[in-house]
Amino acid sequence: MTVLRSPIHMAALPERLWVALDRLDALDEHDPGISKSEIQSEKREGLSAGRESARAG
Repeated sequence: MTVLRSPIHMAALPERLWVALDRLDALDEHDPGISKSEIQSEKREGLSAGRESARAG
């Protein structure tokens, strides 16, 4: 398993932040350091869900 760390600051309530982070295919919408994020598994959320992301730049 690859771990990608890219700290960002979001002005949002924790409840809204977790809703945004729960969408594995939407990481590129919230992190300017990511140019692409898409689901690579049948399972779309939770443990064993897979995502492929590409760094911007």
